[in-house]
Amino acid sequence: MDIGERLKKYRKHNGLTQEQVAEKIYVSRATISSWETNRTFPDIEKIIYLSDLYDISLDKLLKEEPSIMENVKKDRKKLKHYKLTKLLLYVIIGLFISYTAFWFITVYPKNQRLSTWEHTASNNYLKQNGYTFQAHEQKILEPLHNGNIPISTYRGSTFDITIDGNKVYANLYGGLQRSNPSVAKDVAVSYELDRHNIDRSIKNILQSKERSDQAKQLLQVYKTELENDISATQKVWNMINTGK
Repeated sequence: MDIGERLKKYRKHNGLTQEQVAEKIYVSRATISSWETNRTFPDIEKIIYLSDLYDISLDKLLKEEPSIMENVKKDRKKLKHYKLTKLLLYVIIGLFISYTAFWFITVYPKNQRLSTWEHTASNNYLKQNGYTFQAHEQKILEPLHNGNIPISTYRGSTFDITIDGNKVYANLYGGLQRSNPSVAKDVAVSYELDRHNIDRSIKNILQSKERSDQAKQLLQVYKTELENDISATQKVWNMINTGK
């Protein structure tokens, strides 16, 4: 019994017409007829579909066609690799589309709000209420900082303030400090605070056993300046990142 006769036998054994088989494997009825009369031969993908449809093994379907069976096995491996590669490609494309959509929905509007700032080759600057703030536009392939654009003070503040997401980073540098030349030149302290609870963060720092006495003392001396600098920076951060 040749391959065409076996295809016909197993089709009838499963109670299927040529039209029904053709619909299930997306070919024409004439193609099914051509296979069953040995005028043409189904390709590897269709052989696998027919094997699954008729619920028989490839060995049984092609038992008298050893050379064909060997080629089918090789092609089947290639087909698996092809399908896996195609799946991975779809996943990558899907991730890229999702990332791009997220970027345009979440980040692009924030970049647009920086359009009124003074632009330089490396940064953007805003002068407001005696402060100068700086911010960097987020490019599409840059890290998104949780979807926010960090805002930093550039001039006019006692502390160098950066707000990035839920964190506030405050630095005080002696000698480099622009508005407090009385700070000792060897001073360099940094504080990390919770943007949503500044008072609690300051209290925790002052009570911390891990912070130096100098860091605590400077925080007590410049607590008002720190709160003012954070408040001014917070307003600009909100304007850029929330539109409020």
